[in-house]
Amino acid sequence: MIEQSLLDYFTTHHFPREEVLNRLPFSVSIDEFWPRLVQLRRSRSSSLPLTGTNRQGLWFVMTDSMVASGDRISSMARRDIDRIDPGEDVITEGLIDEAFFSSYLEGASVSRLECRRFLKSGEDPSGVGELLAQNNLSAIRHMAEHRYEPYSSHTLLTWARLLTNLMNGEVEDYRQSNTHAIPGRALTPQPVPPAADIPGMVDSLCLFLNDHEMHPLLKAAIAQAYILLVRPFDEGNERLARLLSYSILLRKGYSFFRQFALSGMIAQDGMLYYKAMETLQDVRCEGDLTCFLEYYLGVLSRSVSGFEAYLAQQSREAEKGKEASAAGVVPSAALTAPENREERLKPAEPKVHQPSPTLTKEDEERNRLLDECSTPEMLVSRLIKLQSVSLKIFETKPYFDKLGLKDKEVLKVIQRLNTTTSKQILAVNSFFHSNMSRRYTCSELAQLIQTPEGTVRRICYIMATLNLIHATHENARGRNHMIRCFYAGDAIAA
Repeated sequence: MIEQSLLDYFTTHHFPREEVLNRLPFSVSIDEFWPRLVQLRRSRSSSLPLTGTNRQGLWFVMTDSMVASGDRISSMARRDIDRIDPGEDVITEGLIDEAFFSSYLEGASVSRLECRRFLKSGEDPSGVGELLAQNNLSAIRHMAEHRYEPYSSHTLLTWARLLTNLMNGEVEDYRQSNTHAIPGRALTPQPVPPAADIPGMVDSLCLFLNDHEMHPLLKAAIAQAYILLVRPFDEGNERLARLLSYSILLRKGYSFFRQFALSGMIAQDGMLYYKAMETLQDVRCEGDLTCFLEYYLGVLSRSVSGFEAYLAQQSREAEKGKEASAAGVVPSAALTAPENREERLKPAEPKVHQPSPTLTKEDEERNRLLDECSTPEMLVSRLIKLQSVSLKIFETKPYFDKLGLKDKEVLKVIQRLNTTTSKQILAVNSFFHSNMSRRYTCSELAQLIQTPEGTVRRICYIMATLNLIHATHENARGRNHMIRCFYAGDAIAA
């Protein structure tokens, strides 16, 4: 009776295996319960003409959460906002931001402001971060220019090459290895669909996208999940997955998505993104894509809600402007306008930036969240989560002092967490302390431990925030720009 009620609950609430385990009573064995749950879920599922790892057929369950998210997005589509004209340039500010945030998720160290300036300047990139953003924008531009062409293996290969142009691991063809290092998983390469199956799997995906009758929102979510699952290329799979999903949304008339960066919404909680990605690789789920589809449709829904709030704010400001005009109020700028030609032509005085004496909203929110932590485990977990979506190393000593946590005790806390990220931190920490005479860039470290650079960068920034390693800016060899290096102890070599 108890098990039946649990089956009903976990069919309604579609948690992945790990979260089901966390919610089960002690008396119920996950090894016995999980197969029954998967069987029940499959009996209520929709099958897809696609296969995953071990050639498992893929399927999903249409949950209440997915329906609610889809309805939210569809309500915006019915308002027919900003429909794209076939002859219109679709590279908007939102898509420029998408190029930045997609780079940010891969560990790019360039700021949003610097990235936007660079992408609009036409300059050559001066570092990996700028090159990554430039490649993203090139792929977005190609996607926009060819948005009405059918999908093909050539399309995906072209995008993959644009996304990795002039970078380590530059794509030439499909992946040749049967294992692959996956962000958010252990640092060692993970089993993925065999390389020999990739051409057929990509063709199946393109056929599904071109001909299969299905709601485009589901198609966009499934396409992203499939690229992340199959990982057809050695590099750039996450960026390709997001670009393909974006392409489906734009060509199906969801043109409002070009006004904001979907990758920016993903970056707000990168841990959820990696967690959703993990479920795709878990063969014990037997091809179930539901958890990832719930996650991604939720991202789309939250993006729409944020856009609606922005439109409402714009409408309120416009209404205030009309009221002021009707009342005969003269804009403040007009009261100070120069009266003569000479004054009008005088160049403006350069603005001198004055540092703000107050904390930013981001800093205030971070401090509030950290002040809520009452145990070392809570604090370290919160710091890891916060730093997973940030490339700003912030001072943690006050928070450590508050709980009496010593630097040397942090590793013990991390060991007790026993999460994927904590295992990655321990592995990278072991490498650093075996090689204490060197300073490493994230690119160098990624090659040495055979892990994607984005993952390495994320882990290094977490470790620097936790005072496990140190960070410094140094001149790049032969270049007039600075790069970030990480080291343990008192490393002396460059």
